[in-house]
Amino acid sequence: MRSEQLIQAISACATEENAFLALKKGLPIGQTDGGEIVVSQKRERTLTTRHTCVTGAGKSECIRRMLVTLSCLYEKDEACFLIFSPYREYGELLSFSAMDITLPYVRGKEDLKSIVTTLKELRAMREMGGNGYPHLFVVLDGVDELPDCNKNGELEELRDVIELLSHREDMDVICGVELYKSIFSGYPGAFVGIGNCLITAEQDGKADVTYVQDDVSLSLPITVEFPTEPSLSQTAALLNSIAKRDKT
Repeated sequence: MRSEQLIQAISACATEENAFLALKKGLPIGQTDGGEIVVSQKRERTLTTRHTCVTGAGKSECIRRMLVTLSCLYEKDEACFLIFSPYREYGELLSFSAMDITLPYVRGKEDLKSIVTTLKELRAMREMGGNGYPHLFVVLDGVDELPDCNKNGELEELRDVIELLSHREDMDVICGVELYKSIFSGYPGAFVGIGNCLITAEQDGKADVTYVQDDVSLSLPITVEFPTEPSLSQTAALLNSIAKRDKT
């Protein structure tokens, strides 16, 4: 699937404002064989953080494409993206003119401590300032593989961030993690959180999407196709040209 195909499918489904807002808030992942748009957040409110967890061989590609889709659904002043990852591929997202993106270099646990400090300050500002802030998407991909992190397989560094963003409707966290290397490999719902989504993505652009139910078990999987083509640089050039054309 190509990125523009998913974006066009979302536009076709969201013919009414309420439908568009629901898809936008839901965080679209991809499409089923039947053409249904599948989102990661289905509930109006979750009991924990708004958390989308992505695992599997295609996790990073899936996350990057989700961010591209979100950049098309939100105006630049409506959303900001804070990405923490040791993977250089995320640097390609800087070429998307529609994204307000911050991409600090992350090397180890000390960098993560500064991340937590920054997020605490951002949360405090939002709690004091009320509404009007752009929706914040916090992405952590590959953090569990950093030196001195996840030593006991408990994903402590990721869980600290997830807990920090709890009960905030204007913040989403998207984690890319190798769950099979953690204590949650047999019980992923405990890490993902009730009402949230676990995406198991493969390199061929296919993914199984499951949701954490009230008893922390997982729903039956839904198979979706997520974008993998064209390259991110080509997608950026295409979407940037469309944005310029729409402004004229």
